[in-house]
Amino acid sequence: MWGAQKFMVFPAEQDEAVIQAFRQALLSIRSFYSEEGSGQPEMRPSASNLFLPPKVDPVELDSELVVSVELEAMRAREKLCPDLIRTESRWKVALAIALAEMKGRTPQVKSVALDAHLPHTTTLRALERMERENLVRRIAKEGDKRVVLIGMTEKSRSQMMNWIAHRSDLIARMTDTSQNPSNSGQS
Repeated sequence: MWGAQKFMVFPAEQDEAVIQAFRQALLSIRSFYSEEGSGQPEMRPSASNLFLPPKVDPVELDSELVVSVELEAMRAREKLCPDLIRTESRWKVALAIALAEMKGRTPQVKSVALDAHLPHTTTLRALERMERENLVRRIAKEGDKRVVLIGMTEKSRSQMMNWIAHRSDLIARMTDTSQNPSNSGQS
């Protein structure tokens, strides 16, 4: 179900600036901590990486990267999951259902609410709207019709899988410091 899908290709060039900054920051932070107290000269940016200040504060740089990555994730979420992000509660519900399905479970409403950290009534409202838009389906549990199970439809699963693939690819490219940050866009 989750592993057999084809993923939408998301334009990598939109991510290159963030990826290069992230790689450079990882290298700078690692260098800062490995050289600290070693008597080595302070880390200075190379001519090809003038976007870094003369003295790199790892905490400040890390904070900027966290915000940049989050903004990129929001842009990707808006583009790849337009039906799932209309409200924050809807997004949380979709994530909770997706996680349960990835673990091989079909969740009940109660577990979706708990996993999404939402009140039961908020979860029910989000599920009702999502069901009307063919994003989730409710299934009565076999043997006990009082128990309602929730599953994603192909429409919502496809959007979620595209977002997950994009996010996974972005994280992999950002944490691959084996490439030279100044040459990361060239293969």
